[in-house]
Amino acid sequence: MKSTNNALVTQIKNPLFGLYRLTKFLLIFSIIQFWVLWRGIEGFNFGDFSSPHQRLLSELFHNYDKRLQPIGENKYSKTVHINVTIVLGILIEMRENEQVAAYVISHIQVKYLI
Repeated sequence: MKSTNNALVTQIKNPLFGLYRLTKFLLIFSIIQFWVLWRGIEGFNFGDFSSPHQRLLSELFHNYDKRLQPIGENKYSKTVHINVTIVLGILIEMRENEQVAAYVISHIQVKYLI
């Protein structure tokens, strides 16, 4: 039991652990954003979910026009590549007991069709 507690403490104290989790979150968020834009919001029933994230998505995209999604010059070029680069990440707060870290992130997101 004591060895698992020590492993947990060393994992939390590692400054790259929080950056790894943040990078993973940004990647997952970009994939979800890409999927929602690719599928199109028109006809996608969000319903009345209790999750605040789902309500926010529903509110933001309720007037989304499917014709505005990126399309290529011909009907076969539908591959959209998204590059997300973290330019600067600054750790501004870390509470080890609660396993919470706050960052200020500057990132560049580039989307292009192939």
